[in-house]
Amino acid sequence: MPELPEVETVARTLSKRLIGKTIAKVDVLREKNVDTPPSLFRSILPGKRFESISRRGKYLLFHLSGGWVILSHLRMEGKYFFRPDESQIQRHDLIVFHLEGGEVLCYNDSRRFGRMGLYKENELPHTSLSKLGKEPFEEGAEEFFLSLKGKKKPIKEVLLDQTIVAGVGNIYADESLFRSRINPFLPAGSLSREEASSLLSSIQAVLTEAIRKGGSTVKSYHPQEGVDGRMQNELLAYGRGGRPCPRCGFPLHKAKLGGRGTVYCPHCQKNPEEKFVIGVLGPIHSGKSTFASILEKKGFRIFDADQEVRSLYRLPSVKKKLSSAFGEGILKEGGVDFASLRSLLSNSKESRKTVNGIVFPLIKKRAEAYIEKQKPGSRILLDVPLLFDAKMDSLCLATVLIVAPLEKRKQRLLEEGRDADALLSLNADYPLEEAKKKASFVLENEGSVEEFERAIEKLPLF
Repeated sequence: MPELPEVETVARTLSKRLIGKTIAKVDVLREKNVDTPPSLFRSILPGKRFESISRRGKYLLFHLSGGWVILSHLRMEGKYFFRPDESQIQRHDLIVFHLEGGEVLCYNDSRRFGRMGLYKENELPHTSLSKLGKEPFEEGAEEFFLSLKGKKKPIKEVLLDQTIVAGVGNIYADESLFRSRINPFLPAGSLSREEASSLLSSIQAVLTEAIRKGGSTVKSYHPQEGVDGRMQNELLAYGRGGRPCPRCGFPLHKAKLGGRGTVYCPHCQKNPEEKFVIGVLGPIHSGKSTFASILEKKGFRIFDADQEVRSLYRLPSVKKKLSSAFGEGILKEGGVDFASLRSLLSNSKESRKTVNGIVFPLIKKRAEAYIEKQKPGSRILLDVPLLFDAKMDSLCLATVLIVAPLEKRKQRLLEEGRDADALLSLNADYPLEEAKKKASFVLENEGSVEEFERAIEKLPLF
């Protein structure tokens, strides 16, 4: 839906061609889009001259001679086009203004949500304009702060409420909140004076820049036929879900808020109530345990998938599925024979696939339950070697892949007195290249522990 900058740009664009022109005739092709009697358009508008075009919030106001005003809201897809008078009616043309001199102004709306009405100037205070709050340029920091006070709704929902702030929509709410480092889910009334002042300044700056650049052509908005806005090239948050934050590199998160897609950075725009979930993955002995221990010291709660898998193997339902897949020989004294299982997994890719098919769904459910029981604001690390294969990245705000040279990993295993060849064979087909493409961050662990710790400290996780 066009927001304040787009509507302002349309008003300025139309003014250049429309001011001073006179209406000869009006065709109302779809009366449902007209809020006042369509007969008024046909009987009153002929002979009226366009004197000025203004904007209030997301509304266009066409001021005509004789004290009449056409009040127009574009909603999602409404557009105005100039065409030669002899041109044929186009699909989705809803209202056509024939101008003296042989030109027409067409209101075209493929979604047919736009609204239009004809009023006398003195009737405007009694129209839908009366419900609009102040525009961001009309109030100061203290007034804006007081308008938020006591409101429990998320700050983004309040910004989209046109009765509180007129003209701001989804695009510029995301942008303004991002630039002021305010989480969109925070209750509006929880903002301090300083935060409210910063947010208002960001809104004003973003809207001013967007007006200067002719608005944002994200989907179908065009200030005039064949012309795009340019502000979409400057957007830092809106429409960038999943991409790195331009400020810190953490993946921008897309969520639903009040039914609207909302993009923000969980690291830069912190919310003390949000659970901050990170996933770590990587081949065996690449450094995941060291990574987990460092994060645990910094207050992260750790979900260890390897430990959970071992406990799963004790469940009767899992033992039954394993014996059904591999025969009774996979069991020993009522439990899983880990030597036999390890041998199967080391020598057969198909066996690994079968076991993963049994284990992965159960591990994901346990991780979901673990996250659910943590307190609001908790920081959580999911330590899952095959995080992407288990489709557990959907539980995470960001993922960290840790890689180390094969020889380095083998050396570490040998130093611990473990069967390096057998353990590494379990990871022979680890999907490393695919994981590198998907991971939010890739950490190389080929130096000392101190170097690894310094690399971890540089990540935007704390």
